[in-house]
Amino acid sequence: MSNQRIYEEFISLMHELIQDGTLPKHLKNIELKTSTRVDELGLDSISLVAVLTCLMDMTDTYLPDNLFIANPTLWEIAQRVNENIKS
Repeated sequence: MSNQRIYEEFISLMHELIQDGTLPKHLKNIELKTSTRVDELGLDSISLVAVLTCLMDMTDTYLPDNLFIANPTLWEIAQRVNENIKS
Protein backbone atom coordinates (compact mmCIF):
# COMPACT_ATOMS: atom_id res chain seq x y z
CA MET A 1 0.00 0.00 0.00
CA SER A 2 1.35 3.46 -0.79
CA ASN A 3 1.95 6.14 1.82
CA GLN A 4 -0.59 8.33 0.01
CA ARG A 5 -3.32 5.69 0.23
CA ILE A 6 -2.61 5.02 3.90
CA TYR A 7 -2.66 8.77 4.58
CA GLU A 8 -6.02 9.18 2.81
CA GLU A 9 -7.52 6.25 4.71
CA PHE A 10 -6.05 7.58 7.97
CA ILE A 11 -7.63 11.02 7.45
CA SER A 12 -10.94 9.38 6.56
CA LEU A 13 -10.69 7.33 9.75
CA MET A 14 -9.96 10.46 11.80
CA HIS A 15 -13.08 12.15 10.39
CA GLU A 16 -15.17 9.08 11.27
CA LEU A 17 -13.80 9.07 14.83
CA ILE A 18 -14.61 12.76 15.20
CA GLN A 19 -18.13 12.27 13.86
CA ASP A 20 -18.94 9.32 16.10
CA GLY A 21 -17.62 11.08 19.21
CA THR A 22 -14.60 8.86 19.79
CA LEU A 23 -12.37 11.91 19.27
CA PRO A 24 -13.11 15.38 20.67
CA LYS A 25 -15.55 17.55 18.72
CA HIS A 26 -13.08 20.49 18.64
CA LEU A 27 -11.25 18.60 15.91
CA LYS A 28 -14.08 19.46 13.50
CA ASN A 29 -12.55 22.94 13.40
CA ILE A 30 -9.02 21.76 12.64
CA GLU A 31 -7.95 21.14 9.07
CA LEU A 32 -6.18 17.78 8.98
CA LYS A 33 -3.21 18.26 6.66
CA THR A 34 -0.06 16.29 5.97
CA SER A 35 1.88 18.85 8.04
CA THR A 36 -0.46 18.74 11.06
CA ARG A 37 1.43 17.52 14.10
CA VAL A 38 -0.08 15.25 16.73
CA ASP A 39 0.24 17.85 19.51
CA GLU A 40 -1.79 20.33 17.41
CA LEU A 41 -4.75 17.97 17.75
CA GLY A 42 -4.81 18.19 21.53
CA LEU A 43 -5.51 14.49 21.99
CA ASP A 44 -5.21 12.85 25.38
CA SER A 45 -3.68 9.41 25.85
CA ILE A 46 -7.06 7.65 25.64
CA SER A 47 -7.77 9.29 22.29
CA LEU A 48 -4.34 8.32 20.99
CA VAL A 49 -4.95 4.70 22.01
CA ALA A 50 -8.31 4.81 20.20
CA VAL A 51 -6.63 6.10 17.03
CA LEU A 52 -3.87 3.48 17.30
CA THR A 53 -6.41 0.69 17.76
CA CYS A 54 -8.46 1.86 14.79
CA LEU A 55 -5.31 2.11 12.65
CA MET A 56 -4.45 -1.48 13.57
CA ASP A 57 -7.98 -2.59 12.66
CA MET A 58 -7.83 -0.61 9.40
CA THR A 59 -4.54 -2.18 8.33
CA ASP A 60 -4.90 -5.56 10.06
CA THR A 61 -1.35 -4.99 11.31
CA TYR A 62 0.15 -4.68 14.78
CA LEU A 63 1.42 -1.13 15.30
CA PRO A 64 3.72 -0.20 18.19
CA ASP A 65 2.43 2.20 20.82
CA ASN A 66 5.35 4.53 20.08
CA LEU A 67 3.77 5.46 16.73
CA PHE A 68 3.06 8.96 18.03
CA ILE A 69 6.42 9.54 19.75
CA ALA A 70 8.37 12.70 18.84
CA ASN A 71 5.26 14.61 17.76
CA PRO A 72 5.05 13.31 14.17
CA THR A 73 3.01 14.90 11.41
CA LEU A 74 -0.01 13.03 10.09
CA TRP A 75 2.04 12.21 6.98
CA GLU A 76 4.85 10.77 9.11
CA ILE A 77 2.32 8.60 10.93
CA ALA A 78 1.14 7.25 7.56
CA GLN A 79 4.75 6.49 6.64
CA ARG A 80 5.34 4.71 9.95
CA VAL A 81 2.18 2.67 9.47
CA ASN A 82 3.32 1.69 5.98
CA GLU A 83 6.75 0.66 7.29
CA ASN A 84 5.06 -1.65 9.81
CA ILE A 85 2.85 -3.16 7.13
CA LYS A 86 5.89 -3.94 4.99
CA SER A 87 7.90 -5.52 7.82
